[in-house]
Amino acid sequence: MSKVRAREAQGGFTLIELMVALTILVIGLLGLMGIVMVSLRASSFSRHGTEAAVLAEDKLEELRTLATPAGGTESNIDAQGNAGGIYTRTTTVNTVTYPDVGDLLVISVAVSWQEQEQGQTNNLDHTITLTTERMP
Repeated sequence: MSKVRAREAQGGFTLIELMVALTILVIGLLGLMGIVMVSLRASSFSRHGTEAAVLAEDKLEELRTLATPAGGTESNIDAQGNAGGIYTRTTTVNTVTYPDVGDLLVISVAVSWQEQEQGQTNNLDHTITLTTERMP
């Protein structure tokens, strides 16, 4: 008789309590996964934006030092400026005349890339443009 009473006093979780606990856990994990996915997308965009800004700055600095900079386009470059990446870098050089200053070279470097949002079929275009002026 004492063994039967000891088992009743121990108690435990019923199957229904376990199912409710698992349901709450699954709902919480699904919400957490959604947050992680949004974070990964934002991280990817941030990384690409930073790499594009560095590519633009590198080209801008290069063109500032040349005696006669020229425009052009480089397609499918990577974060180091080598072939095989997702970036397109377009450079334009224009001469602008200001009344008080005279002629200035306006150098612009635009780096663009495409990213596909999760759950969407079309790509989103992104562009970072840096511009500077210098004496010819």
